Amino acid sequence: EEKCGAVEAVEAVEEAPPTPPPPQPTPTRRRGRRKKVKICPNCGHENKSTARFCV
Repeated sequence: EEKCGAVEAVEAVEEAPPTPPPPQPTPTRRRGRRKKVKICPNCGHENKSTARFCV
């Protein structure tokens, strides 16, 4: 029974649809036209105008 279960698991993986390609990485320094993006002077992480910078 263990062998049959393993075969079924492999078949399920093969029948599964392919995973979508990973999203393209956004540039570190991005000048948003619609959304204002500010870069934290401490860690360099991008934050929205409404978000607070890390302390």
